[in-house]
Amino acid sequence: MHIEAIKRELTPYMDRERSQELLFAAMDYLSEEVSAVIPSLVISNDGVRLHGLVLLTDNFLCDIRVQPNRRHDYDYLRKDTVFNLRFELGYHQLVQEEKVVDTYEIATVQLIHFFANMRTELHYAGHERDTWINKVRREFPLEALRRQP
Repeated sequence: MHIEAIKRELTPYMDRERSQELLFAAMDYLSEEVSAVIPSLVISNDGVRLHGLVLLTDNFLCDIRVQPNRRHDYDYLRKDTVFNLRFELGYHQLVQEEKVVDTYEIATVQLIHFFANMRTELHYAGHERDTWINKVRREFPLEALRRQP
């Protein structure tokens, strides 16, 4: 997946300059081509915002946490270290003047790794949760989960 395609996917959540800055260092370190991106979206005072994203290759995942002060934290992990997936699903209602004005579909997926209590958390807030969850399922099928050593 080319960096321009990833930046287009991030366009609703950040400007292209910031997405370039965010992605450049992370992708430069990966030795494999990025095959998929899973954005982590949360509800904030301004609506839905990008909390982080996971870049996926055939063998690795890069967990990028977006910081408000233009700092970014990265973790690189082998995909085959995931041995447990935990799904939490729900809804969040936006209420103004005692009236529900919108309802967001919410999801948290924890990828639990077999070492050092490491977890990768993915979040979703929006109106297309099933599409997002299907992307997670494609990248982390149950058959690929590793047994804890």
